[in-house]
Amino acid sequence: MGRLIAWTAVLIAAVKLGAKALLKSNATPERDEIDLACVIGRTSFVSTADPFLGGTVLAIASMVDIDLRHAGPAPTGIEIGLRVIASRVRVVIPGGWQVISTFAPLPPAEGGDEPRLWLTGRAWLGSVEVVTAPIAATKPV
Repeated sequence: MGRLIAWTAVLIAAVKLGAKALLKSNATPERDEIDLACVIGRTSFVSTADPFLGGTVLAIASMVDIDLRHAGPAPTGIEIGLRVIASRVRVVIPGGWQVISTFAPLPPAEGGDEPRLWLTGRAWLGSVEVVTAPIAATKPV
Protein backbone atom coordinates (compact mmCIF):
# COMPACT_ATOMS: atom_id res chain seq x y z
CA MET A 1 0.00 0.00 0.00
CA GLY A 2 2.87 2.36 0.82
CA ARG A 3 4.43 1.76 -2.59
CA LEU A 4 1.15 2.64 -4.31
CA ILE A 5 0.97 5.95 -2.46
CA ALA A 6 4.60 6.72 -3.28
CA TRP A 7 4.12 5.96 -6.98
CA THR A 8 0.96 8.04 -7.05
CA ALA A 9 2.83 10.99 -5.54
CA VAL A 10 5.62 10.60 -8.10
CA LEU A 11 3.09 10.44 -10.93
CA ILE A 12 1.30 13.58 -9.71
CA ALA A 13 4.61 15.45 -9.42
CA ALA A 14 5.62 14.37 -12.93
CA VAL A 15 2.29 15.48 -14.38
CA LYS A 16 2.57 18.85 -12.65
CA LEU A 17 6.14 19.44 -13.86
CA GLY A 18 5.31 18.32 -17.39
CA ALA A 19 2.21 20.49 -17.55
CA LYS A 20 4.08 23.53 -16.22
CA ALA A 21 6.74 23.05 -18.89
CA LEU A 22 4.16 22.77 -21.68
CA LEU A 23 1.52 25.24 -20.53
CA LYS A 24 2.86 28.76 -20.19
CA SER A 25 0.61 31.51 -18.87
CA ASN A 26 0.87 34.98 -20.34
CA ALA A 27 -1.49 36.61 -17.87
CA THR A 28 -0.27 39.98 -16.64
CA PRO A 29 -2.58 42.68 -15.23
CA GLU A 30 -2.02 45.08 -18.16
CA ARG A 31 -2.60 42.60 -21.00
CA ASP A 32 -5.82 42.99 -22.95
CA GLU A 33 -6.01 39.27 -23.71
CA ILE A 34 -4.73 36.46 -21.48
CA ASP A 35 -3.92 32.77 -21.52
CA LEU A 36 -3.94 31.48 -17.97
CA ALA A 37 -3.06 27.90 -16.99
CA CYS A 38 -2.99 26.45 -13.50
CA VAL A 39 -2.20 22.78 -12.83
CA ILE A 40 -2.41 21.34 -9.31
CA GLY A 41 -2.19 24.65 -7.53
CA ARG A 42 -3.80 27.97 -6.78
CA THR A 43 -3.55 31.25 -8.65
CA SER A 44 -5.12 34.69 -8.48
CA PHE A 45 -5.26 37.09 -11.41
CA VAL A 46 -6.31 40.75 -11.26
CA SER A 47 -6.82 42.62 -14.53
CA THR A 48 -6.25 46.37 -14.83
CA ALA A 49 -6.31 46.42 -18.65
CA ASP A 50 -8.47 48.98 -20.41
CA PRO A 51 -9.89 47.63 -22.61
CA PHE A 52 -9.85 43.99 -21.51
CA LEU A 53 -10.99 41.56 -24.22
CA GLY A 54 -10.82 38.27 -22.32
CA GLY A 55 -8.85 35.12 -23.07
CA THR A 56 -8.62 31.47 -22.13
CA VAL A 57 -8.27 29.72 -18.79
CA LEU A 58 -7.22 26.12 -18.16
CA ALA A 59 -7.55 24.82 -14.61
CA ILE A 60 -6.65 21.25 -13.67
CA ALA A 61 -7.00 20.24 -10.00
CA SER A 62 -6.68 23.89 -9.03
CA MET A 63 -8.34 26.93 -7.54
CA VAL A 64 -8.32 30.01 -9.79
CA ASP A 65 -9.55 33.49 -8.87
CA ILE A 66 -10.02 36.07 -11.64
CA ASP A 67 -10.75 39.64 -10.50
CA LEU A 68 -12.18 41.88 -13.23
CA ARG A 69 -13.32 44.76 -11.01
CA HIS A 70 -10.52 47.04 -12.26
CA ALA A 71 -10.69 45.97 -15.90
CA GLY A 72 -12.25 48.19 -18.52
CA PRO A 73 -14.50 46.02 -20.67
CA ALA A 74 -14.06 46.20 -24.44
CA PRO A 75 -17.06 47.67 -26.31
CA THR A 76 -17.99 44.17 -27.47
CA GLY A 77 -17.68 42.75 -23.95
CA ILE A 78 -15.28 40.33 -22.31
CA GLU A 79 -15.16 36.71 -23.47
CA ILE A 80 -13.38 34.09 -21.40
CA GLY A 81 -13.08 30.49 -22.61
CA LEU A 82 -12.79 28.08 -19.69
CA ARG A 83 -11.61 24.49 -19.44
CA VAL A 84 -12.10 23.35 -15.85
CA ILE A 85 -11.08 19.85 -14.75
CA ALA A 86 -11.53 18.97 -11.07
CA SER A 87 -11.10 22.64 -10.20
CA ARG A 88 -12.89 25.72 -8.97
CA VAL A 89 -12.79 28.96 -10.96
CA ARG A 90 -14.21 32.13 -9.40
CA VAL A 91 -14.70 35.31 -11.45
CA VAL A 92 -15.22 38.53 -9.47
CA ILE A 93 -16.99 41.39 -11.24
CA PRO A 94 -18.50 44.71 -10.18
CA GLY A 95 -22.26 44.98 -9.88
CA GLY A 96 -24.28 45.87 -12.95
CA TRP A 97 -22.54 43.60 -15.46
CA GLN A 98 -24.50 41.24 -17.66
CA VAL A 99 -23.20 37.66 -17.49
CA ILE A 100 -23.83 35.26 -20.37
CA SER A 101 -22.71 31.71 -19.65
CA THR A 102 -22.76 28.28 -21.25
CA PHE A 103 -22.35 26.77 -17.77
CA ALA A 104 -25.76 27.66 -16.35
CA PRO A 105 -28.82 29.49 -17.58
CA LEU A 106 -29.02 32.99 -16.17
CA PRO A 107 -31.95 35.38 -16.22
CA PRO A 108 -31.76 38.02 -18.96
CA ALA A 109 -30.44 41.38 -17.86
CA GLU A 110 -32.58 44.49 -17.96
CA GLY A 111 -31.58 47.09 -20.53
CA GLY A 112 -28.57 46.67 -22.74
CA ASP A 113 -25.92 49.27 -21.88
CA GLU A 114 -24.16 47.36 -19.11
CA PRO A 115 -20.83 45.62 -19.79
CA ARG A 116 -21.09 41.98 -20.85
CA LEU A 117 -19.08 39.02 -19.62
CA TRP A 118 -19.29 35.91 -21.80
CA LEU A 119 -18.19 32.65 -20.16
CA THR A 120 -17.86 29.70 -22.53
CA GLY A 121 -16.33 26.26 -22.24
CA ARG A 122 -16.69 23.13 -20.13
CA ALA A 123 -16.32 22.06 -16.52
CA TRP A 124 -15.60 18.42 -15.66
CA LEU A 125 -15.84 17.58 -11.94
CA GLY A 126 -15.40 21.27 -11.20
CA SER A 127 -17.25 24.53 -10.80
CA VAL A 128 -17.36 28.02 -12.23
CA GLU A 129 -18.82 30.80 -10.15
CA VAL A 130 -19.35 34.49 -10.78
CA VAL A 131 -19.57 36.79 -7.78
CA THR A 132 -20.10 40.52 -7.54
CA ALA A 133 -18.12 42.68 -5.18
CA PRO A 134 -17.67 46.42 -4.79
CA ILE A 135 -14.73 48.06 -6.52
CA ALA A 136 -11.92 48.97 -4.11
CA ALA A 137 -11.03 52.66 -3.87
CA THR A 138 -7.57 52.15 -5.39
CA LYS A 139 -6.31 49.91 -8.15
CA PRO A 140 -4.08 47.01 -7.09
CA VAL A 141 -0.35 47.45 -7.54
